[in-house]
Amino acid sequence: MIAPKEYRRSGATVNRYIATLSHVFSFALKDRRLIDRNPVGDIRLKKESSGRTRFLSDELLSPEWADVDLKAGRATIHDTKNHLVVDHKAKVIERMVAAKGL
Repeated sequence: MIAPKEYRRSGATVNRYIATLSHVFSFALKDRRLIDRNPVGDIRLKKESSGRTRFLSDELLSPEWADVDLKAGRATIHDTKNHLVVDHKAKVIERMVAAKGL
């Protein structure tokens, strides 16, 4: 099998690999006393993206005012698998504020 010239991984993926290796070496160091130091502890973590953009379908755009925190600029939408929290720029909050006349 021929390996590709270059593997491209996101910063988040690389950081997860580093974290896994660090855990293995920490176990060998602290629990088993097999090594003197964790060699992965010297590796700097990569920069990760701040998040992802999500698009909501119209069925999800019916939250209650109790789900909106205007001071924090957040709204929680409960009809999703992980109770999605969206920021104040999201259309759902803009629509609710416009409908209420705030």
